[in-house]
Formats: sequence, structure tokens, C-alpha cells
Amino acid sequence: MMTLGAALAPRIERKAMRLRHKIASLLLAAGMAAGITAAAAPAHADPAYFGFQTNTNVITGGAPLCLEGTPAPDFQYRVTTQPCHVASNFAQQWTFQDQGGGVVKVENRALSGWCIEANAIANGSAVPLWPCSSTESNLRWVWNPTIFGFGFLESRISGSTGHCLDVPMTQTLAGLWTQVYGCNRSYAQLLLLLDPAVSS
Repeated sequence: MMTLGAALAPRIERKAMRLRHKIASLLLAAGMAAGITAAAAPAHADPAYFGFQTNTNVITGGAPLCLEGTPAPDFQYRVTTQPCHVASNFAQQWTFQDQGGGVVKVENRALSGWCIEANAIANGSAVPLWPCSSTESNLRWVWNPTIFGFGFLESRISGSTGHCLDVPMTQTLAGLWTQVYGCNRSYAQLLLLLDPAVSS
């Protein structure tokens, strides 16, 4: 069984590693870091904000984009892909709200009280923001980490599994609305957690 010490040792003081330590504590508290043991985050710790960088540019070329909460014509807000300015743009900063059992809500920093929602479990369904205070299961997600801050955001709407936040057609296009799609571990669904303190 891998311990947090083995995974993150030796201790690294650089700012680039600070977010990873904070996220590890949150994932532990949420029960998502299977096989990793560490001290829980302090009870009154500030929320750990981070950015979600998409990785479609591995296929298309160009600069990577980031997830952003933006106004929309059909929903009040949508989750879109935009040029990354995580440090200066709070609409690109997010935090996990632990719901227990490995499940989280994902709240936007600029749009406080608004969380990422899977509008339905069907390929192509919208990914808007919805009030975090809602008890509907559409707001429930699991962060499935891989390595080095990469992972996939999988919906738990109605207790389901197998549908992830997805960038349509693996496009690298500013302003593109994200969608729900069957989890396939492709670059359209691979996200990287960014620390705002060291991001542009």
C-alpha cells in the first residue's frame, strides 16, 4: 500500500508542490485517495483553490485551455474552455466540497455558491453551473486521479458511474461548452490541477 510519504517524499518546498499537498489532504478527507494515508487537513483550513487545465492540445496543438464558469444563454452559467489565466481569473478557480464517500461538489470561486452540474446522464448533455445548495445528485462528482495532478471528473448523478466531463470532439477552442460523455480516458477528458500561485 502506497503511503503519502512514499508518493510525495522527499518534502518539496517549491510553490508548485503546495497545491498537491492541499489536494492530497482533501482527497483523503473525501475518501478518494485509496491506499494513501496522511494527516487530515486542519478543521479550519482555507479552501484549496485550483484550476482545471484541459489537454486536448496534445492532439490539436496550440496552447492548453482551462475550465471557466461563464454566463450562458440557456443556463445562467456554463463550464467552458478558455485561455488559462488561473492566477488572475477567479472564474477559473475551483474547490472541492466534500460530500462523503469519495464524492465532491466542485464550486467556482468567482461565482461563489455555484457548482459544476451534469445536466443529464447522456452523451452530449450540458455541463452548467447550478446552486451548490441544491440537494440534487447532478452536482455530485468523483475526482479520479492518475499521476502528477492529472485525473478525470466523473459524474455520480443518481448514483451512476461511467460518465465524465468532456471537451466535445477533443477540440482546443476558446469558449467551447463542455459536455457529459461516457468515460473513455481520452485527452478530451483528461484534466490537470493547476496551482493558482504558480500559474499565469
